[in-house]
Amino acid sequence: MSIYICLITQLPIIDISNSFDENISLEEVTLLPIGRATLGQRPKGNAYLVTIRGCSTDLNGMGSSRKNCPHLFINGIQKILEKSVSVSFLTHWFTTFITEEEVHCKDTLHIQLSEFVNLFPKLIANDIRYTVIGLSVEITDSPILVYRRSGRLFKSQK
Repeated sequence: MSIYICLITQLPIIDISNSFDENISLEEVTLLPIGRATLGQRPKGNAYLVTIRGCSTDLNGMGSSRKNCPHLFINGIQKILEKSVSVSFLTHWFTTFITEEEVHCKDTLHIQLSEFVNLFPKLIANDIRYTVIGLSVEITDSPILVYRRSGRLFKSQK
């Protein structure tokens, strides 16, 4: 049994892997149950397990105290948001095999980067899809995100 973090983004894998510490591994899992749960209804994007030493326990702050490294996940998310409007992730505690266990997303929450930095990993719930929004994005009930990058206004689907 172990906890895993699944991340989704539309960025190419090279941009994602360059955003994380060299000790972090990314494994494409778009077609596995955790990948499908993390993607949800999004038509595009790829899902990746984010691991260090074979699982996400240390990244999620649940490993032995000397190996815990949630700051590596936080730093990676911050770097991804320099290139993307948002990034989503879901954590799941597996009791069987990753390839077989069904994963169901219970809810989706949109949070600002500053909130994410304060919440992760202590207040992150299992099987909730968190969409972390970059610094210059407004969160509303609309299905459209409005954000400003390099002084220009952009719109994007959530």
